[in-house]
Amino acid sequence: MSRKPAPPTYFVFDVESIGLYGEGFAVGFVVVDLEGNVQSVGFHGTDPANADGAPTDRSWVSEHVLPAVRHRQMTCENPSEVRSRFFDDMRKALRAGAQLWGDAVYPVESTFLRLTLEERLGGKLDAASSPVLRDVAPVALLLGIEDAPSRVPHDPVEDARASAATLLCAVSAIRAMGGG
Repeated sequence: MSRKPAPPTYFVFDVESIGLYGEGFAVGFVVVDLEGNVQSVGFHGTDPANADGAPTDRSWVSEHVLPAVRHRQMTCENPSEVRSRFFDDMRKALRAGAQLWGDAVYPVESTFLRLTLEERLGGKLDAASSPVLRDVAPVALLLGIEDAPSRVPHDPVEDARASAATLLCAVSAIRAMGGG
């Protein structure tokens, strides 16, 4: 008697950084299954003053991001600790079979992931050690799906939830067309 494979799960994350090319200081994620059931939610952050970035970008962060995350606990001492804790959560989900997703992942999420892997894997990146980072944005664009609105824009947990909702709409549309 064969067992039916478990439905896919999706580890969807969002990063807040000092500008598009500055260092990430907060990351939020949600793990959802195909039906939209939330399996876990996480957040790791540090004071943005601890992250590298341009002064002009810092003022934007102060105006737009800090009000959105003021209710979150910034428990990490620095961005490296944010990345380390994220790596542990991501690795646990990926080992359990989750797929790794972000929304419009270049440059913020892709840079954050690269730095995370370089630090945790000792700079030895190769195809075997690097997870596949999938991007919700082009899939949704090709299917004509609008991004789900975040309840609190620039809160990485809420942005990750919105990205997961967009992803699930895309998966549903693909399945309705006879795919996936």
